[in-house]
Amino acid sequence: MATYNLAKNIVARFTEFMNSPQYRKTSRYAKSDYWEYHASQIKVAITNSTVTVEGISGYYVPPMKNAASIKHRAATALRNPGTVIDFVAHKYRRSPAGNLINLMDYFHAFDAVMSQEPIAEIEPAPYRIDFKALRQKKGVVKSIEEMKRVFFAGEKYQLSPQMAYTYYLANILNGYLREEPKTVMEIGAGNGNLASLLHHMFRPNMVIVDLPETLCLSIPHLASLFPDAEILMPHEANSYNLDSTDFIFLTPDQTSIIADGSIDLSVCIGAFQEMTHRQIQEYLELIQRVSHRDSFFLCSSRVEKIPSALPEKNAGNIPVNRFAEYPWNPNNQLEIYEICRLLRLVQLDDVYLRLERISKDGYEK
Repeated sequence: MATYNLAKNIVARFTEFMNSPQYRKTSRYAKSDYWEYHASQIKVAITNSTVTVEGISGYYVPPMKNAASIKHRAATALRNPGTVIDFVAHKYRRSPAGNLINLMDYFHAFDAVMSQEPIAEIEPAPYRIDFKALRQKKGVVKSIEEMKRVFFAGEKYQLSPQMAYTYYLANILNGYLREEPKTVMEIGAGNGNLASLLHHMFRPNMVIVDLPETLCLSIPHLASLFPDAEILMPHEANSYNLDSTDFIFLTPDQTSIIADGSIDLSVCIGAFQEMTHRQIQEYLELIQRVSHRDSFFLCSSRVEKIPSALPEKNAGNIPVNRFAEYPWNPNNQLEIYEICRLLRLVQLDDVYLRLERISKDGYEK
């Protein structure tokens, strides 16, 4: 659960969004089985100038730096003692009982990859990241200790595993982008960790496309981090102006208003794996349309996943999502295509990382 104290006008506009048709109406196929369930788990409470949100998938708000946060974690540990076992196991690089594979925590994994420790190294090959060269790039964060020093939200939040992965992705972008992006589109931003870091680094105009329920996680989080930012919510889309707005939030049904060729960088991290096949195809077509020639698209998703809500539910009739089978545009230029070096150290399911440079061949009108 996260609680945000926001300006009254932001709270009023956020309340209007939650009561608007843009919040209540989405295409019938806009939610996979996975998101039918997880959208229902997102809860929002509004009291005066305070917004409180909670959820499961997409909710990765870093822990607060205050005593209340410590009390909350202690209470959680008492209710769920297994979380303490998991924490200690990861702290000392040992797996919980019953798990025969030793997994690292995100912080040790970040350092292992960035310093090219043997456990993180793989043979060099085309489309694989050269971390020795990446470390030399301007703006790249080389270690967790450095990350703690430069964490832009460090006065408010503790550094979390998800933020460590966010800095990892930002390192990769710093190493491959030819210039700082002025316009960024993120599909499936969750509570906005990557969006917040990209805004801090590049100050781009950002378009965030997500389900209306999940936008209830990212809108207050980003508004709290950047109180002076110009924000446009989905019910205000008739005022769409990418050049003069810091964050534009849109539902999947509103993407037609994004101008052709207006985006420098598109990102989709962990979202395609939880969509229907039709959704994946439509988003890839969207990226192709709104990106300009030689812009970039960064995508990360599980090698394979069935977008089912609950493990106990029979998912036999739900199509499998396989990264290699996404309808990629064959004309785009591959820059990176590898199993994510960091995530392969912290979890059992492999995740692909792919960076493309956009070609408009066959897509220009």
